[in-house]
Amino acid sequence: MPNLDRLNFFWLLLLFVSPVVAVILFAVGSHREKADFTFVNQGEVTSLDPAVTTAVHEGRIVMAVFEGLTTYHPETLRPVPGAAESWDISEDGLQYTFHLRPGMKWSDGSPLTADDFLFSWKRFRTVAPYAYLLDNVKGAASGGELGLLAIDEHTFVVQLEAPCPFFLALTAFYPLCPVNRRCIEKHGDREWLKPGNIVSNGPFRVRERHLKDRIRLERNPHYWDRENVALDLIDALAVESPITAFNLYLTGDVDWINVVPSIAIHAVRDRPDYSESVNLGTNFLRFNVERPPLNDHRVRMALHLAINSADLVEHVLMGAQQPAFSYVPPGIADYAPPRRENHDGKLAARLLADAGFPDGRGFPEFRILYSMGETNRDLVEVICNQVHEHLKITLHPAGQERQSYFVNQKAREYDISLSSWLGDYLDPSNFLEVFLSESRNNRTGWKNDDYDRLLHAAARELDGNKRAALMRRAEEILLDEMPISPLYYRTTTNMIKTVWEGYHDNILDIHPLKTLRRRKP
Repeated sequence: MPNLDRLNFFWLLLLFVSPVVAVILFAVGSHREKADFTFVNQGEVTSLDPAVTTAVHEGRIVMAVFEGLTTYHPETLRPVPGAAESWDISEDGLQYTFHLRPGMKWSDGSPLTADDFLFSWKRFRTVAPYAYLLDNVKGAASGGELGLLAIDEHTFVVQLEAPCPFFLALTAFYPLCPVNRRCIEKHGDREWLKPGNIVSNGPFRVRERHLKDRIRLERNPHYWDRENVALDLIDALAVESPITAFNLYLTGDVDWINVVPSIAIHAVRDRPDYSESVNLGTNFLRFNVERPPLNDHRVRMALHLAINSADLVEHVLMGAQQPAFSYVPPGIADYAPPRRENHDGKLAARLLADAGFPDGRGFPEFRILYSMGETNRDLVEVICNQVHEHLKITLHPAGQERQSYFVNQKAREYDISLSSWLGDYLDPSNFLEVFLSESRNNRTGWKNDDYDRLLHAAARELDGNKRAALMRRAEEILLDEMPISPLYYRTTTNMIKTVWEGYHDNILDIHPLKTLRRRKP
């Protein structure tokens, strides 16, 4: 259990440290023009390249400065027109013809055309961790010419191998936003993302970026719907600590925080500026299966069963989440994930003994990588204690700042890693395809031919019930092999000042900055 005296001590300090935190963080930037809206965006942003970005806090900024063919309705999450004002779908569902808005421009005033989408989607296939999202495009599986066509300046055609019922949701997902070819070729793959260089097409554009401080966005004067964008200046702060963020909110220095510290939830739960809603996401442990004995599924299962998720939720997360019995979270229509037990200490000990480590003897001392933060630290400490209690083995917490954490996880420079996956669209494939052998988001080293075959078959299956059955069988393999250990289903906790409207809770926790505006008195 986390040290309750320490948690209470932190809680008592909140009122005293808030002014100090605000002074320290804003003293350097106090000369700046005040932004219309300021929010905490958690950690430092590694990249603003839509094709390369995978972290939630990075995607939040990317969705503000870029826009895809479609975008999300802020309340219902239904795909609505974005860069495309309309589209036609063939009767067999294999061809989508997107009609771009006439006169659309990039943030530098240059024309945005169908050729930009053609370039961007082809580039996406070569550089993106999410490259598998376009596996269903004609020619992708064979390595041939992709079924992507720019018929004229305003017409972009996508040809599919099989119908995809959620394809319009995919086109709203930020990795498929267009990027400016001239900008990339002029400045190079990294330099084009710097303020002063970056060219985008969304409601906002990047004005300033200060490492370990903030990204400042300004309204894009060339955006097609600029008259309906209320905010002129937005500051996104790179603050990793939920307690620091909470302090900044209490002192009025920020308008929105998207993670409320667990120790504060009971105190703010009844406030009108607090919201708590189910989120389509799962937190789990990744196992690096290339590091023995984690290559033995019995060891991975033993570690999974030694962890008491219900205890984590009740005592560390203060009841704000739900223990996980599957990887794909509940809440997706027409899909019932397979259920697995998430705690059995005696079975865990037997499995570890069967794998050659009775009472933990001879087991290496592994480290659990996590992104630094008070809640993550407490979670990992409790997990280490639970595993030691049931398996008599020693695990060590290994906290790193967010950017280093992601770099090391992607490079598989870890033993065990505290991880999460948040849904980007309402389909089980969004979760399951992460662990395809070829997926750059896999990051475990785990490969299973049957798992791959089932998901590839599901991608081609036209019958909804058969498709769901294929994905369920794939998830059963994942849960039996256990390259990951599901811990809990996510619930989002947000606080936003009541002077703002246009913010809506939803299952994907997507909140377009474009729709925010001050309430009229």
